[in-house]
Amino acid sequence: MNATQQMARAERMDRMSEIRDRAIETLALIAIEEEYEKACTKYPLWPEDPVHAAGIVTEEAGELIQAALDHTYHDLNHHDGDTLKRMEKEAIQTVAMALRFLVNLSKYRKFDKRENNNG
Repeated sequence: MNATQQMARAERMDRMSEIRDRAIETLALIAIEEEYEKACTKYPLWPEDPVHAAGIVTEEAGELIQAALDHTYHDLNHHDGDTLKRMEKEAIQTVAMALRFLVNLSKYRKFDKRENNNG
């Protein structure tokens, strides 16, 4: 294979890699959208205050870090199953809940500490 052929082959490989990466991104976005819709249908109520809403996002992120720890330190893994699949699932759920948080930004109420003061 001459230099021109090698260069053309390298360009094709780079393009194939770019196409693969875009396909992975597209599949991830589809999975996030599906998780978002599923969550909104199953749990139509969402907190009106950002602290509780952020808590939901954080809870999902906590499950993601646990899955990542189980993957990284497999000898300490307390869960059965495919850790890559768990990380994928938890990452999708975390992003879907973060999206839900963002979608509801304009609805979050500020609480005045005087509202709860009875005196």
